[in-house]
Amino acid sequence: MSSLFTKTKLMVLVIAILVVSNILTYYNYNNLSLEYSSLKADYELLKQNYSNLQSVKGVFEDKRLKVTSEAIPEFYNGKLTGYTVRVTVVNVGNEPLEKVYIWLFIFNKDNKLIRDDYDYAFDLYMGESYTRDFWGISDEMASYKVIALPGVRR
Repeated sequence: MSSLFTKTKLMVLVIAILVVSNILTYYNYNNLSLEYSSLKADYELLKQNYSNLQSVKGVFEDKRLKVTSEAIPEFYNGKLTGYTVRVTVVNVGNEPLEKVYIWLFIFNKDNKLIRDDYDYAFDLYMGESYTRDFWGISDEMASYKVIALPGVRR
């Protein structure tokens, strides 16, 4: 009888281990599934925001300048924390520019201005470029506009 009792205890123990293993597997699967869903939603939002930002072009008032810009997402621990907007101006004209003013306007998803910033470059000769990183921009940014205006060397 003790052999049957030991076998029964062993079977109950094996069944208990299998049940606990299945519960842990189910729990891990659910956690991974929830984490995957959250990451997928974040990815889709980032992809949409990136697409929107890539379609934004600067406003250029003068043909003596070529202006390019890009929004660079910033992450911390896998979460989007904000952006850096890199603006490059190139003197494509046939005379030096004494000063080039660069303005950056940041808008949220409601198209409300949430930040503006500016910089300027001095003595930009023909073919020369100037690049400025505007960093620390809120993750609320949905679009931006760049305005670049040159002055002429006297």
